Amino acid sequence: LYLKSDAQEERLILLNALSRFDDESLQYQALDFLWNATQVRKQDHLNAFSALAAHNRRGSEICWKYMRENWEKIVQLYGEHDSHLIHYIEHIPGLFASVERSEEVRKFYIAHPNPFLDRSIKKVLEQINIRRLVLERHEQSINQFLSVTLINERFSRV
Repeated sequence: LYLKSDAQEERLILLNALSRFDDESLQYQALDFLWNATQVRKQDHLNAFSALAAHNRRGSEICWKYMRENWEKIVQLYGEHDSHLIHYIEHIPGLFASVERSEEVRKFYIAHPNPFLDRSIKKVLEQINIRRLVLERHEQSINQFLSVTLINERFSRV
């Protein structure tokens, strides 16, 4: 459908739909399709990539892995000083919430330095730390809410 569509708005909707699969193999296929530069405009990559990362936890993991493995390709596509790179930095690992993931992100960007991105890297590391602290602080109430909600859902289906 994407390849047959002439309307850019429809193409964006279809790209977004590609990011909604829960099946991991389909998520990888969507990423492979997305990065075929002859089929997808470079300005549309980020929207679909971010949507996949935000869709579910597994999508976030897949996108982070894909981004790390293809960072040079991403930088080459946009250029070292393109603002799209800032969005990749902020949106892909920005939903992480652990010390380990923060350290992983920090090490990745140390290995791939770019002064243009320093501020965004500091920002995303701070966001990860804040998410971690919020989860730690409210872990008990979150768990309680989720367990009550799940129990209520089960009984409402009976």
